[in-house]
Amino acid sequence: MKVKLLPGGGANNPQEQYLTSFLINDELAVDAGALPLALDRSSQLSIHHIFITHAHLDHMAGLPLMLDNIFTDINQTILVYAIEETVQALHKHIFNNIIWPDFTSFKNSHNVNLQLQIITPNSLVKIGGLEIIAVPVNHTVPTVGLIVKDKETAVVISGDTGITDELWAMAKNLKQLKAAFIECSYPNRLSDLAGKYGHLSPELLFAEYQKIGKNIQAFAYHLKPAYLEEIVEDLLALKHQQIVIAEPGNNYEID
Repeated sequence: MKVKLLPGGGANNPQEQYLTSFLINDELAVDAGALPLALDRSSQLSIHHIFITHAHLDHMAGLPLMLDNIFTDINQTILVYAIEETVQALHKHIFNNIIWPDFTSFKNSHNVNLQLQIITPNSLVKIGGLEIIAVPVNHTVPTVGLIVKDKETAVVISGDTGITDELWAMAKNLKQLKAAFIECSYPNRLSDLAGKYGHLSPELLFAEYQKIGKNIQAFAYHLKPAYLEEIVEDLLALKHQQIVIAEPGNNYEID
C-alpha cells in the first residue's frame, strides 16, 4: 500500500501543514484540504473516491475548488464518503448554491456528478482492493479515524483526535497492521489545550501509540505551523525510533 501525505500549503517550509490530505495508491483521497494545491489537474481527475474525516475547513476546503477545476471533464462519478453529520455540513454550508454550486444537483456532459455517501461508523466500505473502516474518535465535532486495509497490510489514519480508545483497540487486533499516521497538533507545553480542542501533543501521541501494543511505524502529522519547531523538538525528544515526522510529498510504501 502506498500512502502519501500531500503538501499542505507551506510557502516557505514544506513541513508547514495548513491543509490536510492523504493520497492512497494514487487514487483514493483521505480528506480534501490540499488536493487542488498539491496535485496537478491530471492527478485530480484520477481521484474518484474521497473520505472526509470531519467537517473542519482544513480537511475539506480543497474539495469544492477541485470539483470546479475538473467537473466538466470527469467521466466517472466522484464519491465522497463521510459520516452523516459531515455530509449534512457539506450540503448546508458548502454545496448550497450560495457558498459554492451544489455539484450533487446536476450532471456534466458525461452524465456524472458528485455524490455524497453517508457511511456508518465501524462498517466496512470496499473500494477496489481496499477495505476502509471509519471509527469514531474524540474531537470538537463528530470525527472519524480510518483503518485502511488491503490483502496484506493495514494502516491507521487517526484524523483529528484527542485521547481516544476505540480506534486503537480495533487497530491492536489487526494482525496485518504495519503503520499509523497520528495527528500531533500542539507542543507538550500546550497538552492541556490540545486535550481541550480534541488534539494531541507529542507526549499525548506517545501515550496513544502505546495503546496499539505493537512496535509499528508511527508518523506524526497535522503539526500546526505556529508551533512547528516546538513540536518537532518534542517529538525528537521522545527518542523512539518508530515514531517519526511524516514528510509531506513522500510516498510511503507500507508492506
